Amino acid sequence: MVLQLALKAGVFYDKVSNVTIWGNHFTTQVPDFLNAKLDGLPVKEVIKDTKWLEEDFTQMVQTRGGVLIKKMGTVYTTGNPYGIADDTVFSMPCRSKGDGDYELVKDIIFDDYLFERIQKVILSLEW
Repeated sequence: MVLQLALKAGVFYDKVSNVTIWGNHFTTQVPDFLNAKLDGLPVKEVIKDTKWLEEDFTQMVQTRGGVLIKKMGTVYTTGNPYGIADDTVFSMPCRSKGDGDYELVKDIIFDDYLFERIQKVILSLEW
């Protein structure tokens, strides 16, 4: 995800921050480009091609999830401020504390697109 955003924006990957992929490794996972930054600026201010973000980029991220889950396995968290049911395998924005521990990021912006896509992931898990 970081590399694709950097390439599209024409910047080095170290300029990409605040990257999150919501959901799990199904093809419904949601790359959060609304809260991601490119050189400190919101991605949508730098990459104006909304169609690329919502379609091409999103599909690139969604289809690589199966490969990652085979390689790395899964983890889950309980108790979160986003309304995701406990004991659900669902990635959320987190930040490394640098000592092997992490914390959930709480200052997340949601727009209709992001909220609807996350809800779609949640619904796909309720079976």
